[in-house]
Amino acid sequence: MPAVEVDSIVYADDADNCIARWHNVLIIIRRRQQTLENVDRTRRAATEYLQSTGGKIGLLHVYEPAAELPDRACRQATAKIFEELRSEVACAAIVFEGDGLRFAMMRLTVRALGALFGASSPRFICTNVDDAARWMQPLLGSGGEPPFSPGTLVEAVARLRGRINAS
Repeated sequence: MPAVEVDSIVYADDADNCIARWHNVLIIIRRRQQTLENVDRTRRAATEYLQSTGGKIGLLHVYEPAAELPDRACRQATAKIFEELRSEVACAAIVFEGDGLRFAMMRLTVRALGALFGASSPRFICTNVDDAARWMQPLLGSGGEPPFSPGTLVEAVARLRGRINAS
């Protein structure tokens, strides 16, 4: 059963991962290791939103500095989700919050795998949530009106991060 956190619906939150939906943005925070169970929870959360609204969804993946690269099985399962949901994904932002060679390689790997999205799903790879939120905001509007300000998305991510720190 998902938990409601202010204006977010939290599907999973533990020491390794947080999966939540905030308005029409699915926020996936990777703290450490990703598992196939986490990938499946991400798929279920996106599918639930899409079935209930019929609208498009934005994906915001945040890899914190201690996050590990997903293993082969998780990468393949994630690619399958992107293929299944391609037409419903308005955009995807991937944030790697670390510096150095390891994070540069993570960004490079994700760029190389970007062909999975195709031209129909804009994607952005960056180093912080602020840049991702500014990039996503105009792409997620309906009828010309953006559904949120970039600052409110940044605040939603901060509240989700605070959940694990408080427990």
